[in-house]
Amino acid sequence: KRCVCAGNWGEPPPLPRVRRLRFGAHFAAPRFEGREPRQASDAEKLSVLTALAAEIEALATAAEALAPDADDAIAAHAHALTDVQNRWRAVGPLRPALIASLRERYRAALDAAYAPVRAQREASDWDRFASLSQAEELTAQVAALASNEDLAAVVEGVKRAQAAWKKLGPLPRERSRAVWDAFHTLCQDQFTRCAPLFAQREAERQASLERKRVLIVEATALADQGTVGLAGSIADQQTKRTAVERFKAIQAEWRELGPVPRELDREIWDAFRAVGDRFWNKHKAEMAVRDQAQVENLQQKTALCTAAEHLATSAETAQRERTGLITPPDVLRRIREIQMQWKAIGHVPRPDVEALWTRFKTAADRCYAAISEYLGAIDAERQDNLARKQAILTELEEIQARENPHWYQDDLRALLRQWRDIGQVPREDMETLARRFAEVSQRMGDGDRTASASSR
Repeated sequence: KRCVCAGNWGEPPPLPRVRRLRFGAHFAAPRFEGREPRQASDAEKLSVLTALAAEIEALATAAEALAPDADDAIAAHAHALTDVQNRWRAVGPLRPALIASLRERYRAALDAAYAPVRAQREASDWDRFASLSQAEELTAQVAALASNEDLAAVVEGVKRAQAAWKKLGPLPRERSRAVWDAFHTLCQDQFTRCAPLFAQREAERQASLERKRVLIVEATALADQGTVGLAGSIADQQTKRTAVERFKAIQAEWRELGPVPRELDREIWDAFRAVGDRFWNKHKAEMAVRDQAQVENLQQKTALCTAAEHLATSAETAQRERTGLITPPDVLRRIREIQMQWKAIGHVPRPDVEALWTRFKTAADRCYAAISEYLGAIDAERQDNLARKQAILTELEEIQARENPHWYQDDLRALLRQWRDIGQVPREDMETLARRFAEVSQRMGDGDRTASASSR
């Protein structure tokens, strides 16, 4: 026995046989104890991998039925394959001796199952090259715009090219960035060249913005406009009709104006639309009230039609039978009252206007026809009054034409008394006769003032 502490670093002496056996058993025991769990785990893993291999074989069989253009079905098939592969890798390692044949089976099935996915990706690669050709053509189109001096056409050309680019399919990955950078740079160069046009358009947008703000102020005033005079009066109705026509003109002008700065477009439109909604909602409410009033007017005018028809029947009966129960003056007074009431009533719904007016006019014509003899006598009397007044005017004009008309003051006064005592003349001659009489009266006054001045 050697002492290590004494500095003898040589090999330790061999252990006795019994101690060697005990020492080896001490280290071998744990290895033999974990063998059965490892074997059980390997068997479980092998079972899972066998099931996954069978699943891949089923997917390989299903792949044969996939149509080349069934993009959605192929995408779902590829997703299923990826899922199986992920689960295969998640199982963990196994001894090559156990898994070698199963791995070959799995790889063969996986290769067959991936056939439609590979075909689709190859077709996609061809599409990418086709998109590359189109992208290069669009780049050439933008480059050709450099020689065009029409800046508006240049802007439209660049925008068309950009819109077409957005419709392109995917490009080859190794060329995608370079092709896009070339196209984008050319577009930016053309837009830089068009800066004066953009500045002009911006000025036009500002002018359009200012005009639209003015229109909003005017439209707001129309929306806030109240009742003019009495509600429903002629002045109020005319004001509202004018407001409606003006608001329609404002909307038409708004549509004709150009765009405003993009950052204010939504704000300015929302403000105008809010005013428009308020105006037209108010107008709609007023129209509802008006419609209700027109319904009431229809009822009142219908009652007047009935009254005029009853009056016409009574007048015809009295004229035919000479009963004297109602006289022509009564008929004339009553039908005129009904006509005045008709005029005082407002509008009726448009669909009823013509029929209602025809009914009322027919009844009024019947009344006037029933008292036609009386009306004829009145017309004859008025024609006689017209002739008498015309004769008086002629005589007055003759007196004024004499050398000293103021000598005939008594005659003038007598003629004026006769004028006042004469009754009515036909309505169509009233204005002409009154104008002629006013001229004669003015000349008479001027003559009197001249005579007074000369006598002084």
